[in-house]
Amino acid sequence: MTRLLPDSSAYFAFKKRHFEVIETLPQAEEIWISPIVLGELRAGFLQGSKRESKATSDRLLENEGP
Repeated sequence: MTRLLPDSSAYFAFKKRHFEVIETLPQAEEIWISPIVLGELRAGFLQGSKRESKATSDRLLENEGP
């Protein structure tokens, strides 16, 4: 079983469509996100100026759990 635990830089690489991340993520059977990464992303979204990012942050936190 392939499991990934990406850090926040992997999220930004995914958003920028970096080849390695785009190729690797779909191959994983499970992708886990640590509470620390969720906190980093949420803090960054809330400090940013894009409403879309803030909405994404809220959706990420709402969909936590199994």
